[in-house]
Amino acid sequence: MTKYIVNISKSIEGRFVVEAESLEDAYDAAISYETLFEVSDSGWDVIWNAEPLEGDAPAPLSEDARRKLGGEFLT
Repeated sequence: MTKYIVNISKSIEGRFVVEAESLEDAYDAAISYETLFEVSDSGWDVIWNAEPLEGDAPAPLSEDARRKLGGEFLT
């Protein structure tokens, strides 16, 4: 069976407390990671690109690399 590399996006949502003069101004408020109080995972989106794999398959990320990458989303 032929192997392919696919591109897929993952959506995460963060909720922050912001200060603003009005509800409308809240949309343009400065975000501070110090006020982050919730992160949710919206799951994987649909595959938006596919291409044939030429040569050897790339090595998957290690467990430590995946954990580090996940933590960098929050910094």
